[in-house]
Amino acid sequence: MISIGIIGLGDMGLAHVRGFSMLEGCRIDALCDIDSARTGMAAALLAGKKVKIYPDFRELIASKNIDAVVIAVYNHLHQEVAEAALGSGKDVFLEKPVAHTIESCDAILSAWAGTGSVLQMGFTYRYSSLYRHAARMIENGTMGHIMMAQCSEFRDNFPRPWFFYEEKSGGAIVEKNCHHFDIFNWMIKSRAVQVFAMGGRHVVKGKQYEIQCSYAGEKGIIIDDPSIIDHAFVIVEYENGALGNLGLCMYEREPISGLRIGLTAANGAHAVMERDASLVIGGGGLGKVKKYTFDMESETAGIGHIGCQTQRREFLQSVKARSRPFADIFTGRDAALICFAAEKSIKEKRTVHLSEFENDQVTEIMRDLHYNPGRPTPGPANDLILGTSAN
Repeated sequence: MISIGIIGLGDMGLAHVRGFSMLEGCRIDALCDIDSARTGMAAALLAGKKVKIYPDFRELIASKNIDAVVIAVYNHLHQEVAEAALGSGKDVFLEKPVAHTIESCDAILSAWAGTGSVLQMGFTYRYSSLYRHAARMIENGTMGHIMMAQCSEFRDNFPRPWFFYEEKSGGAIVEKNCHHFDIFNWMIKSRAVQVFAMGGRHVVKGKQYEIQCSYAGEKGIIIDDPSIIDHAFVIVEYENGALGNLGLCMYEREPISGLRIGLTAANGAHAVMERDASLVIGGGGLGKVKKYTFDMESETAGIGHIGCQTQRREFLQSVKARSRPFADIFTGRDAALICFAAEKSIKEKRTVHLSEFENDQVTEIMRDLHYNPGRPTPGPANDLILGTSAN
């Protein structure tokens, strides 16, 4: 039985309490948050099960009874908590992004190297059946080599104040789009070399701004002087010549456009994943266009984002087998690099080469630990369901 402690009990932390409590082979034995109201909410979710409450993460990490920790604190606190957990020999599930700066990101990676600890990133898309089916079509040659990728993430605001301050979140692109650049990296099977971005503030600005988020638990929250951008377009060039293009808007109102990701292969095949709910493929060797959906109840376990339970289940499997997770620290860093480059490109109004973020120590670690960005995708948890077909 794997004993788990969860550090940080905001929206994601509470989701992890619910998710891990539903799985066999683990037990939530400890909770940590500086807000007693949050620990109370988390304890209530465990329906009277015995759990120890810690106001200080250091005390939880020092407990020899805890095998693994889930870190779901603010981004700018990731380094401090992750380094402490790894230094104590704990296995770690770290929410995305790796950290709010490249320096903190590399510090976490360096702290992990050589520990023998499992370190998994909270990249739910890498565990979703929707994207795993698409990735396996690419890997088995059904789709061909992906040479263009597009993402439209047009949505409303973040739900809580801390997201709106770059010194805490790393910026809108770092916080929101690390997921999507990881999908680009995963599907394109190459590493990014340069990034150009344009963006700024159309709406989310001013001395006082009222958060507009449809799923925020509390309405009418006013924040002072937000420092993140609220829109951007980002172009990414890869070593193999592939291109990625991402558009971000953070000020739509309901009903929002939502997420749309498109892929085009050199053989003319194409795929579109829309609103995390459907996969439309066709062209090239795929023939006429077909639309597939999924059993969403199975895919989300009824508690959250697609892939959320699969990522937790596979974390437990990695802990038991002492194996490297599919969403590891290296994939987390590669996605974060594009985000850091995009934020820098907007500020400095120029193309940013990823070589500007090179770190000799990290390069050596990646070489010594045989980082392979193109390793095979594990099987999806849920099957495709054929919906409609069209010429």
